[in-house]
Amino acid sequence: MKLYSCLFSVLVFAGVPLNSYSQEAPPASSHMAWSNGRISLSAREVPLPQLLDEIRQATNLSLSVFPGAEEEVISVVLKDAPLEQGLRILLGRYDSIFLYSANDRGGADLKKVWVYRKGQATGLEPASAEAIAGTKALREKLNDPDAVVRRRAFDALLARPGIEERELIISAVLTERDDSLRANMLESAHSSGLQLPPEFWASLAGDPSEQVRLLVLNSLEGTMEAQSVAALALTDPSPHVQSRAKEILDSLPSAHPPAAQ
Repeated sequence: MKLYSCLFSVLVFAGVPLNSYSQEAPPASSHMAWSNGRISLSAREVPLPQLLDEIRQATNLSLSVFPGAEEEVISVVLKDAPLEQGLRILLGRYDSIFLYSANDRGGADLKKVWVYRKGQATGLEPASAEAIAGTKALREKLNDPDAVVRRRAFDALLARPGIEERELIISAVLTERDDSLRANMLESAHSSGLQLPPEFWASLAGDPSEQVRLLVLNSLEGTMEAQSVAALALTDPSPHVQSRAKEILDSLPSAHPPAAQ
């Protein structure tokens, strides 16, 4: 009786409730079995990244999870489920994207899974080959015989405002053999806001494409080169180019100051 009283006094003095140990939640735990493409999993309050890492190590499947996922805890029980089905159950409250790759057996294997917070993957689309290609690869695509490939490579370079990319953009326009594509390239470069030197635009003043020559005048308006290029354009074979050149020249201040009185 004395021993029980002493123990009671110590617990009260320490501020520990008598039934505290019985109220503690069981520790987080997980157990997984993987065989022949099927997974069995029992997890209780396990952080999502930890659980996905265990699956990755067992299956060699690439799994990518959103930042801050450490705060997400998972409790799940899977019994001998196909991997894809098990992952869909496990990730049921998240957005996810599954990538399948063709195999030699006439089917497709699951290769990678991206996991996002609910709603984050809405509107996501796969990137084009050009968007993820390196600058060196895009340089090679600019010489492709297919005009569509050249255009896609050019658009990908426009999204990269580096010095090397800008030089490739200039070279691509100057060497493009298709008049229509060259004009479209130049219009895209102009509308993108990319800063190209005035001498580049001036070098295109005699381009075979009327659309290009009009873009040159529009792009040079307000620059020092505008007057000389517009003056030459007054004899352009296109009446549209002539008219635009006259508008630019008429808007320029008089070259001769008024005579002193």
